[in-house]
Amino acid sequence: MLKRLALFFLAAAAGWLAYRRARPASETAQFELPATPDTAQPSSPPETHAPITIPVPAEQFSSPAEADTPDEALEAYCVRCKTRRPIQALHIETTESGRRAAKGSCPICGAKLNRFLPAAGSW
Repeated sequence: MLKRLALFFLAAAAGWLAYRRARPASETAQFELPATPDTAQPSSPPETHAPITIPVPAEQFSSPAEADTPDEALEAYCVRCKTRRPIQALHIETTESGRRAAKGSCPICGAKLNRFLPAAGSW
Protein backbone atom coordinates (compact mmCIF):
# COMPACT_ATOMS: atom_id res chain seq x y z
CA MET A 1 0.00 0.00 0.00
CA LEU A 2 2.80 2.42 0.90
CA LYS A 3 4.62 1.50 -2.28
CA ARG A 4 1.57 2.47 -4.38
CA LEU A 5 1.18 5.81 -2.57
CA ALA A 6 4.87 6.61 -3.03
CA LEU A 7 4.66 5.78 -6.75
CA PHE A 8 1.49 7.89 -7.09
CA PHE A 9 3.11 10.94 -5.48
CA LEU A 10 6.27 10.46 -7.52
CA ALA A 11 4.23 10.29 -10.73
CA ALA A 12 2.21 13.36 -9.71
CA ALA A 13 5.38 15.35 -8.98
CA ALA A 14 6.94 14.32 -12.29
CA GLY A 15 3.77 15.32 -14.16
CA TRP A 16 3.68 18.69 -12.42
CA LEU A 17 7.33 19.39 -13.27
CA ALA A 18 6.74 18.40 -16.90
CA TYR A 19 3.73 20.72 -17.06
CA ARG A 20 5.72 23.64 -15.59
CA ARG A 21 8.47 23.25 -18.18
CA ALA A 22 6.10 22.75 -21.12
CA ARG A 23 3.83 25.77 -20.66
CA PRO A 24 4.56 28.96 -22.60
CA ALA A 25 6.56 31.84 -21.10
CA SER A 26 3.52 34.17 -21.20
CA GLU A 27 1.78 32.07 -18.55
CA THR A 28 4.74 32.04 -16.18
CA ALA A 29 5.00 35.85 -15.96
CA GLN A 30 1.36 36.62 -15.19
CA PHE A 31 1.99 37.45 -11.53
CA GLU A 32 5.15 39.52 -11.95
CA LEU A 33 5.03 43.29 -11.57
CA PRO A 34 5.40 45.30 -14.77
CA ALA A 35 8.79 46.87 -15.35
CA THR A 36 8.88 50.60 -14.68
CA PRO A 37 10.90 52.95 -16.89
CA ASP A 38 13.95 54.63 -15.36
CA THR A 39 12.57 58.06 -16.28
CA ALA A 40 9.55 57.70 -14.01
CA GLN A 41 9.39 60.36 -11.32
CA PRO A 42 8.70 59.31 -7.73
CA SER A 43 5.15 59.96 -6.65
CA SER A 44 4.46 62.74 -4.20
CA PRO A 45 3.46 61.80 -0.65
CA PRO A 46 -0.28 61.77 0.02
CA GLU A 47 -1.76 65.04 1.17
CA THR A 48 -2.75 65.21 4.80
CA HIS A 49 -5.84 67.09 5.84
CA ALA A 50 -6.81 68.52 9.17
CA PRO A 51 -9.56 66.57 10.94
CA ILE A 52 -13.04 67.92 10.36
CA THR A 53 -14.95 68.93 13.46
CA ILE A 54 -18.71 69.36 13.31
CA PRO A 55 -20.38 71.28 16.12
CA VAL A 56 -23.19 69.24 17.66
CA PRO A 57 -25.81 70.80 19.93
CA ALA A 58 -25.85 69.50 23.49
CA GLU A 59 -29.56 68.61 23.17
CA GLN A 60 -28.69 65.60 21.00
CA PHE A 61 -26.86 63.88 23.83
CA SER A 62 -28.87 62.45 26.67
CA SER A 63 -27.80 61.45 30.14
CA PRO A 64 -27.32 57.72 30.90
CA ALA A 65 -30.47 57.72 33.04
CA GLU A 66 -32.53 58.98 30.10
CA ALA A 67 -30.93 56.45 27.74
CA ASP A 68 -32.09 53.56 29.93
CA THR A 69 -35.75 54.60 29.82
CA PRO A 70 -36.97 54.58 26.21
CA ASP A 71 -39.89 56.84 25.29
CA GLU A 72 -41.76 54.30 23.16
CA ALA A 73 -42.51 50.71 24.11
CA LEU A 74 -39.81 48.41 22.79
CA GLU A 75 -40.91 45.36 20.86
CA ALA A 76 -39.16 42.02 20.67
CA TYR A 77 -39.89 38.73 18.91
CA CYS A 78 -41.72 36.20 21.10
CA VAL A 79 -40.69 32.65 20.26
CA ARG A 80 -43.84 31.10 21.73
CA CYS A 81 -46.31 33.47 20.06
CA LYS A 82 -44.20 33.72 16.88
CA THR A 83 -44.86 37.46 16.58
CA ARG A 84 -43.47 40.77 17.80
CA ARG A 85 -44.81 41.86 21.18
CA PRO A 86 -44.14 44.86 23.45
CA ILE A 87 -41.78 44.02 26.30
CA GLN A 88 -43.52 43.87 29.70
CA ALA A 89 -41.51 44.64 32.88
CA LEU A 90 -38.77 46.19 30.75
CA HIS A 91 -35.29 46.62 32.19
CA ILE A 92 -32.04 47.52 30.41
CA GLU A 93 -28.96 45.38 31.07
CA THR A 94 -25.41 45.14 29.83
CA THR A 95 -24.44 41.67 28.63
CA GLU A 96 -21.17 39.93 29.47
CA SER A 97 -19.76 40.99 26.10
CA GLY A 98 -20.60 44.66 26.79
CA ARG A 99 -23.70 45.08 24.60
CA ARG A 100 -26.84 46.76 25.89
CA ALA A 101 -29.99 44.66 25.89
CA ALA A 102 -33.63 45.22 26.82
CA LYS A 103 -35.07 42.29 28.76
CA GLY A 104 -38.53 41.51 30.01
CA SER A 105 -41.45 39.18 29.41
CA CYS A 106 -44.22 38.69 26.87
CA PRO A 107 -47.57 40.21 28.00
CA ILE A 108 -49.55 37.33 26.38
CA CYS A 109 -47.70 34.10 27.20
CA GLY A 110 -45.11 35.22 29.77
CA ALA A 111 -42.05 34.01 27.83
CA LYS A 112 -38.76 35.85 28.28
CA LEU A 113 -38.06 38.53 25.65
CA ASN A 114 -34.64 39.92 24.77
CA ARG A 115 -33.65 42.66 22.33
CA PHE A 116 -30.20 44.13 21.73
CA LEU A 117 -30.01 47.93 21.76
CA PRO A 118 -27.57 50.37 20.15
CA ALA A 119 -24.72 51.78 22.21
CA ALA A 120 -25.66 54.48 24.73
CA GLY A 121 -23.88 57.42 23.03
CA SER A 122 -24.51 56.44 19.39
CA TRP A 123 -26.75 58.56 17.20
